[in-house]
Amino acid sequence: MKTATYPSGIVGLPFPSETGRPCRDVVLELLSPGDVVTLRRDPENTHDPDAIAVYAYDGREHRHCGFVPARHTGWIGEQLDAGRGLEATVGDFLYEGRTLKGVDLEITLDRAPAVAGSRRTMPG
Repeated sequence: MKTATYPSGIVGLPFPSETGRPCRDVVLELLSPGDVVTLRRDPENTHDPDAIAVYAYDGREHRHCGFVPARHTGWIGEQLDAGRGLEATVGDFLYEGRTLKGVDLEITLDRAPAVAGSRRTMPG
């Protein structure tokens, strides 16, 4: 299977997770570079119906820890909708002073042709 890798990230870290704690806290508690996270569409998101949420597994359940940047939701969403292989791996943590501002993600996906009739295409 032919694959390709693209840079992305986790954003929305100051916003609350499902527990009410900032997503930043969930990231710092559960994630390290090299960890694999789960990506899921979030159609109930009032700010962006195309939003893709990022989840970290804590050993019992998946916990919300942020979002994929809006500029990447088109091609990532197509991969999710088509059921194609996709893996998101945590990269570097990005700090401003002592505050976590973002997290790099590396998205590895199957480079099969985009779905016929699709309005968006994958980068590259």
